[in-house]
Amino acid sequence: MHKFAARRKCKCGNRSLSGALGEIGGFELIEELGRGGMGVVYRARDHALKRDLAVKLLNGEWLDDLLMLQRFVREAQILASINHPHVVSIYAVGEHLGSPYFVMELLEHSISDACKLKTPTLA
Repeated sequence: MHKFAARRKCKCGNRSLSGALGEIGGFELIEELGRGGMGVVYRARDHALKRDLAVKLLNGEWLDDLLMLQRFVREAQILASINHPHVVSIYAVGEHLGSPYFVMELLEHSISDACKLKTPTLA
């Protein structure tokens, strides 16, 4: 069992990072990109490699739910095992104030932008 999946209590409760972004795992949080059912995704900066990336942090409301912790970790493990141009790359996993997170490739455009792209037709 992964160390995050075994954790039952969080030191940070429902604390949000959106007020003072700060850092997670040595990555500078720049802005919140979105929220979903499991977590919050931030644009972050890796100063060592001089690149932007995305950090997904599990929502505080799920930190006491063992199944959600396992699901979050499984998501990172599955993404890390796939090497495909249409799947984000996972760079790191960790824990911040009791909340698991993973660091992944930043996609610059939204899904709605992708839907606007036209697929060429065969003539």
